[in-house]
Amino acid sequence: MGNRFQIAWVAAAWVVFSVCALWLTRGGISLDTDSALRLVQVRDLLAGQGWFDTTQHRMNTPDGLSMH
Repeated sequence: MGNRFQIAWVAAAWVVFSVCALWLTRGGISLDTDSALRLVQVRDLLAGQGWFDTTQHRMNTPDGLSMH
């Protein structure tokens, strides 16, 4: 019975992952590099980075890269 329970959890996780992947790719959300960087910039703003601080510290470490 334990083995069936584990298989059911793996199958459920696979279904959830597949639905999320289809929703992201077909639902109008673009997953290109520009959109990913915009998302990173929004997350940095929400984390407290200044509005006029355009430095992306994830790029060109450790100094960061000034983005437009």
